[in-house]
Amino acid sequence: MRHLSLLFNGFAKSLYSGRGKLSGIDCGREAADELAREAKKNDMILKSSGTVRAKGSNSFVSVFSQRGEKGVNQDCSIVWEGELMVIANVGDSRAVLATTAEDGSLVPVQLTVEFKPNLPQEAERITRCKGRVFCLHDEPGVHRVWLPNEETPGLAMSRAFGDYCVKDYGLISVPEVTQRRITNRDRFIVLATDGVWDVISNQEAVQIVSSTKERGKSAKRLVKCAVRAWKRKRRGMAADDCSAICLFFDSSPPSVC
Repeated sequence: MRHLSLLFNGFAKSLYSGRGKLSGIDCGREAADELAREAKKNDMILKSSGTVRAKGSNSFVSVFSQRGEKGVNQDCSIVWEGELMVIANVGDSRAVLATTAEDGSLVPVQLTVEFKPNLPQEAERITRCKGRVFCLHDEPGVHRVWLPNEETPGLAMSRAFGDYCVKDYGLISVPEVTQRRITNRDRFIVLATDGVWDVISNQEAVQIVSSTKERGKSAKRLVKCAVRAWKRKRRGMAADDCSAICLFFDSSPPSVC
């Protein structure tokens, strides 16, 4: 994870993980540095009005990452200014908001879409560009992106940074950008890589985080739960990258269970 907060009159967090020869730290550093360079060129970002002095300085962020044997390059970024939150997502990470229902219970609201190759609009773009999308025999249900005439690279996402060998065949790095107003019902956000969401549901993630007594340990606990779930649910398979960030809003009292 890299800090971009100094670029904005607000609060910014990003989640990255790596694939191939580079670690998540290496890929994250390169991607975040490039994002920072581009942001500095954008007057609209630098001239953004408003402030989150109170929220930005007092908000509690818990970060933890445990690399699996298989890496994936993805990015989910949140910029928070005043009551406005902007979410940009490339790849198959996910952001989930925990908000309070009428009965007082915490319910999850998924803020992002994982860009998998089997999504109709993604598969159409890839095949239109002469790329291929199919599952391996030993991985039924796991759609991957392949070159036209080679059994490579086999990416399990349809959007990503890097991977230039398939950029001409439908893989893009264009993010989905959405906005949301933060209300007094909103408690926290969980950003996590696909290794977490492969074995932990949105509701389970909200329950794990909200029941962690020390906020600073919530992301670590979520990742540990995901690693245990991998061993229990997918025996014999190497756990995918498991990384998480938990962002708590100031209006929320600490969740203690």
